Amino acid sequence: MRTANLAFKLCADFNLFPDNTQLGPNFSLAGFDFAQPPANMLMFVNETAGEKGLQFPKEGMEITLPIPVAAVRLRLGTFAGPVEIAALDSSGAVVRQRIVPGLNAYVNLRMFAPEIATLLLTQGGNEGILVRICVAICVC
Repeated sequence: MRTANLAFKLCADFNLFPDNTQLGPNFSLAGFDFAQPPANMLMFVNETAGEKGLQFPKEGMEITLPIPVAAVRLRLGTFAGPVEIAALDSSGAVVRQRIVPGLNAYVNLRMFAPEIATLLLTQGGNEGILVRICVAICVC
């Protein structure tokens, strides 16, 4: 008898919140855990360029995924400088890094590694904005 492998997409999407909703410094959404280090500003939902997303301070934020995965999708805005992204595995080792240039726009990104358990987003001049983050979860 064959069994089916089913996968579903799980996303934390900040479009559902009203503009200026404060969510920091620590919270959970759709199985993702968000945390920020001490900073002068707390994370909040901001509407910029027609989209709403989680605006984070230059000190950054840490996103713990619901389960470790091999791929993560993000929609990210960089409006005041580049944003640095580090993907960490379950042991805390950096397995992939990427710098998204300050484009004054939103971009869709994919990060791949054998195992990604956590993402660290830093810099962005206090105006990095995460619209959504998604992972595919296999029910095998």
